[in-house]
Amino acid sequence: DTHVQSDPTAEAIADTVVLCAKHMERFGITPRVALVSHSDFGTFDTPSSAKMRAALQLVRQKAPTLEADGEMQADTALIEAVRNRKLPGTAFKGEANLLVMPDLSSANIAYQLVKVF
Repeated sequence: DTHVQSDPTAEAIADTVVLCAKHMERFGITPRVALVSHSDFGTFDTPSSAKMRAALQLVRQKAPTLEADGEMQADTALIEAVRNRKLPGTAFKGEANLLVMPDLSSANIAYQLVKVF
């Protein structure tokens, strides 16, 4: 959602991930969650990337069987070969089908770019 929370906490992100994943499963879709960031698996230690790493740990506690990984850049989330090169043994295979971003700005920018293209 690109309009609800401007700067959610790691806990709010984790709760959103779990709820969205359950909703996807109701449609017979196996969620593959990417916690998207400007950082790939710790390459930057900023508040935003740390928040996404913390959210991932909470997601793993709340839904241990959910295919989720991050924090990762968008190309890492959407291109399996890139992800496998950067993090062999990642938690899921194929393309991510649920992208979760750290804040309203990130989500809205991505939404607007996709809408244009």
